[in-house]
Amino acid sequence: MIVVIALLIIAVITMKKTLEKTTLSELKALRKELINDLEKVTLAINALELPKRKIPVDEDYLNEHVALGVLQYHHNMSIEQKVLHALEKIGAGDATDIGNYILMIDKVIKNDRRVYQKVTVTCSRLFRQGVIEAVKQGRRNLYKLKCDS
Repeated sequence: MIVVIALLIIAVITMKKTLEKTTLSELKALRKELINDLEKVTLAINALELPKRKIPVDEDYLNEHVALGVLQYHHNMSIEQKVLHALEKIGAGDATDIGNYILMIDKVIKNDRRVYQKVTVTCSRLFRQGVIEAVKQGRRNLYKLKCDS
């Protein structure tokens, strides 16, 4: 009799732990989903609050382009996609301009210096592949998307 009661208690405890794990995993999944949504909203807000930051941007440009760019941008894009996205939004710029734009809309990136290095290498590679155009200005290259004409 005692053995049966002990087995029932163990079964109830095991069932309770299983339910807690299921609920916990569901809650963790929901939290992750909400955090992703919050990141997107935060990026859009940051883009609209951009004039308070160090990077100077024309107010009309900010209102029309940056907020839309943030909504189309995702931090998991490849560096090539990020560079092409930046060039699409800013028109033309050197590697520093492109890096500034990426850092401006992507708050997930931690290492600023590495971004500029990656952007420089990527722009050079995309130019050699014929994806973008480059014009020499002093010691820097001014990059822009190729026109389909």
